[in-house]
Amino acid sequence: LANGQPLSGAFFRRHCAYVLQEDRLWGSLSVRENLEVAAQFYMGGATAAARLEAVDRVVDMLGLGSAQHVKAGNVLIKGCSGGQRRRLSIGVELLKSPPIMFLDEPTSGLDSAAAAGIMRKLTELSREQGVAVATSVHQPSTSIFLAFDRICLLARGRVAYLGEASAAAGYFKALGKPCPQNYNPADFLLDQTNPDFGDEAAVNEVLDAWERGGSGKEHDIAASSAKEHSPVEVGSGADPAGFLTQVAVIARRTTLVYVRDPAAYIGRGVLYLQMSVVFGLIYLQLEEKQEQVQSFVFATCWGMAIPSYMACCSLPAMILDIATLRKEQKNGMYSAAAYTAATFLAQLPLVLTMTVLTSLPSYWLAGLNDDGGRFMSFMWINFSFLVWCESLCMLVGALVPNFVLAIAVVCSVLSTFFVFCGVFNNRDDVPWVMRWLAYISPHKYALEAGMYYVFAGKTFDDFGECVLDPAAHGGLCWGATGEQVLETVPGLEPDPDLALNNSFLWAFAAALRLAQW
Repeated sequence: LANGQPLSGAFFRRHCAYVLQEDRLWGSLSVRENLEVAAQFYMGGATAAARLEAVDRVVDMLGLGSAQHVKAGNVLIKGCSGGQRRRLSIGVELLKSPPIMFLDEPTSGLDSAAAAGIMRKLTELSREQGVAVATSVHQPSTSIFLAFDRICLLARGRVAYLGEASAAAGYFKALGKPCPQNYNPADFLLDQTNPDFGDEAAVNEVLDAWERGGSGKEHDIAASSAKEHSPVEVGSGADPAGFLTQVAVIARRTTLVYVRDPAAYIGRGVLYLQMSVVFGLIYLQLEEKQEQVQSFVFATCWGMAIPSYMACCSLPAMILDIATLRKEQKNGMYSAAAYTAATFLAQLPLVLTMTVLTSLPSYWLAGLNDDGGRFMSFMWINFSFLVWCESLCMLVGALVPNFVLAIAVVCSVLSTFFVFCGVFNNRDDVPWVMRWLAYISPHKYALEAGMYYVFAGKTFDDFGECVLDPAAHGGLCWGATGEQVLETVPGLEPDPDLALNNSFLWAFAAALRLAQW
């Protein structure tokens, strides 16, 4: 219970804040940008001036003024120090004005000075803002231990002591276990309750003593050391932004993160451009001849398939983002639906950019089709296909937290669908238990349309000569026109329903986004 109310999920999101042991921040955003975004989520009903004032207040309170324009940083981006990141994590949640704040080992990984500084800030927060701060710590220093008003000492899931921190040593002295002079009381308490490296029987004796009546003795043992405070107004919790505001803020933040983070799209864009040029040079200026029909087919096939695999490059960054958004949703920043819609909208122009980089060089270097209108249609179907690939990566990133395993899962799915694209096998020859995969393969719908845009309108003037002397033309005669070639090559359609193919790709992408939600 919290203030007599059940600590439900809805109550937690409204009135509580949780700071993880590991800092979950947006590394490519500055300290101030992280705070401003949090203010937009948590203070939806406030004016812009009020939000900026709240951000300034948190910056001053936590001593982040010198680092407010420094990126928060992550494994790929150099940013502020560990102590500053921890204070920023606390500051993000302070903008929620929570009556109750939970922190999981806020001093872990910090040096003694930074750890003491964090605890001083938390003590000031509790004293001046009226926030109930509950935190877990391991092996605190004397100064950190003395910063606590009350402590709960646990061993093997059982309570060994619950009460005033300053009275803990007196309680153990009454049990016949006095704390040595000039000894860190926290270390002493841990020594008395650690069954792994101490006397297990003695630890059980301490636990049994509390269960027999320690809780009733608490007030007799401890002279109250609680300090008197002037009345303070306790915050009522978050005033969350509306759905459309959440979508707009997340979309803007996501765009900034993706543009600034080299692991998200910039690096992938370079690879897309490089591979597109390589494939264009491999199939440089194909000619409309019978012996080069297969080259047209494979240039189109690989030109669309390889970029789908390269979408895996974004999985590490996506998985880091997923961990952060789970923390933010737990704290009630925004809804999962708002995040799903906003990331989809933010990714569309970036995926379109990737489509241009992967289609433009290879298409014209290979000379797939000199009709400009068909090129635009080809690029659109490729864009629709890459949107599906991006949606697949988002879903897998949400389900599989290990990026190595996530990459393996995505590659496995893509390879399975690629085999059933229609170019490499006859659908009717596939065992019936697996034949259904041919009907849901996005590769099939993308390549059917892509091949049509490449071959439609072409003429192969050497078809008559090929019929007379097949050996002189590679041994196979495919047709005099692109439409005849589409009818002859197994797995291709001479007259596909282009609108239906495109609709299937967007429907598949939408289904994956809904599953992610």
